[in-house]
Amino acid sequence: MVMLGTSVDGMVECSSCGDRCLDNKCPFSHREKTVEKYVQQPDSCLENSLSTDTKYRLKPGHKYYTQVQHQLFITGSSSADFVVYLPKESCTVSVTKETSYSEVSVPLLVDFFQHHLLPELLGRDILKKYICKEILSEIVKYATNIVDNKKVQKKLDSLASGVTSSTVHLQAKKSKKT
Repeated sequence: MVMLGTSVDGMVECSSCGDRCLDNKCPFSHREKTVEKYVQQPDSCLENSLSTDTKYRLKPGHKYYTQVQHQLFITGSSSADFVVYLPKESCTVSVTKETSYSEVSVPLLVDFFQHHLLPELLGRDILKKYICKEILSEIVKYATNIVDNKKVQKKLDSLASGVTSSTVHLQAKKSKKT
């Protein structure tokens, strides 16, 4: 789901607590710091935890929090291991799925993708000239899995008419000569 802005780094299998997502971060600009010093930085994705069970937690307002919540939505996992690797030491925090978070954010992102990003991509001259219907169909397929996409499919069909892989190659060769 390209429109959710996330990809899963890995999955952790556990027979007692279930499968979990794995997300790794290596904050290069903080490579000389310990985790304790990193947490004190304003751009840190971690903060001190209020819980007595764990020392740190992923900041709920940080962009990585959104990424992890979307990973949990995509995989159906109930929790994720979020790893911050620094050469001096590493830290792993558990992030629990918040269904209410995805219920709000996913429809907003899908709507933005459908009504703003995809029409922009489909309307560009370069796409009209050089991309065949099969490639555009792959883009639309992901959005169609979530919502009904008849308007986008109509636009795709109109753009793809007369564009085949052979005309794409011919047009590409012509543009290289000029």
